[in-house]
Amino acid sequence: MVKRFIFLLALMTGYLLNAQESDCKVLMPRIADKYRGECKKGLAQGKGFAQGIDRYEGEFKNGLPEGFGVYQWADGSYYEGYWRQGLRDGTGSMTFRPDSVLSGFWKADQYTGKKETKQYEVVQSRYVARTSFRKTSNTPLQVKVKFTLGGVPNTTIEDLSITYSSGEEYRMGQVYGIQNITFPVNVRITYLTWNAMHTVQTNATIEFNINEPGTWDVNIQN
Repeated sequence: MVKRFIFLLALMTGYLLNAQESDCKVLMPRIADKYRGECKKGLAQGKGFAQGIDRYEGEFKNGLPEGFGVYQWADGSYYEGYWRQGLRDGTGSMTFRPDSVLSGFWKADQYTGKKETKQYEVVQSRYVARTSFRKTSNTPLQVKVKFTLGGVPNTTIEDLSITYSSGEEYRMGQVYGIQNITFPVNVRITYLTWNAMHTVQTNATIEFNINEPGTWDVNIQN
């Protein structure tokens, strides 16, 4: 790791000496004083090197580190790994001084552990054709559940039961919601529904975990 970092520093030095001056902006204040590299519409985009109080060499998108790169703080500590919208996100290694290394997975600039944490996972599913999950925003912290049957809202549901590890239940039209959630959250739903042909009624069960905080839309199809 140390040899690789020294090699990357040498590349950065050469990059500075040979690169053309750039009017591109970097949108992270701590590395925004100088930039050498590729540009698009006035913002750092592609491979480049940025320096200020700290320094970074790697990939950029829309003026922020995105993709693979090495970021070195003023105190000498550095991170080598993947970025998304200026935050550590993906696999990477954080090296502190003196020689303390934290390797694994990162999400939104937070270390999540040696193994990658899934955004969501289905624990069990019985007589459910398909379940889709979509995160729509970071706030408020809630899960909104919709039921569909044959591509339209499922109005045949009976004996609905929703249990959850945290939050408060509410309903708005055809949406069943849980708000004020503490993530990760476990949700278990049971209900009686007709099939698409309206010939058979079945007792359906779906249980899932959502680990990443935010507003989630869950669509349960029969």
